Amino acid sequence: ADNVGGRGGAIWGNSTTKIHCVLIGNSAEQGGAIWGNGYNDEVSIACTYALNDAELGGAIYAQTGYGSPVVLQNTVIVFCTEGAGVQASDGVPLLISCTDIFGNAGGDWVGCLSEQGSQNENFSADPLFYDLPGGDLTVNDTSPCLPGSGNPCLEIVGAFGSGCGGAVGADVERQLLSWGRIKALYRE
Repeated sequence: ADNVGGRGGAIWGNSTTKIHCVLIGNSAEQGGAIWGNGYNDEVSIACTYALNDAELGGAIYAQTGYGSPVVLQNTVIVFCTEGAGVQASDGVPLLISCTDIFGNAGGDWVGCLSEQGSQNENFSADPLFYDLPGGDLTVNDTSPCLPGSGNPCLEIVGAFGSGCGGAVGADVERQLLSWGRIKALYRE
């Protein structure tokens, strides 16, 4: 959260895989959250990108093709304060499915993504975060990112499901518990 860089506010690299991650409030000149150079796959599965900004690629910018794709699956890219949600140079393969791109200052399914918005169960809708200003990126019960709420994927889209508690950057009390103690918490 809240990182700043020239290329890739939070992540710069040639091969990153992100699963159930949250990148929020990052900024850069290119790739507000991530800048990739395309030597290897850039993969995001069940991630949430919110409030990132960059003139080129508000959340993600892929520099070159080299035959390696940008893969987005069950991912949310929303509310970039500058730039389109995703931008890639010519020749970068894009494999995008079950992804919600919405409310980005420079556009959503535009440019290199223009044909993908209506394919592979991709959509554009407000994810209805529980408390975005407070850093809680869980979604309310009517979110289109939940199965049965208009979500064409029939799976959760984004890093969190419904409810409150997906706070980013909040102090969270953590305890080490044995498996027996965890099971005891759920016994009636």
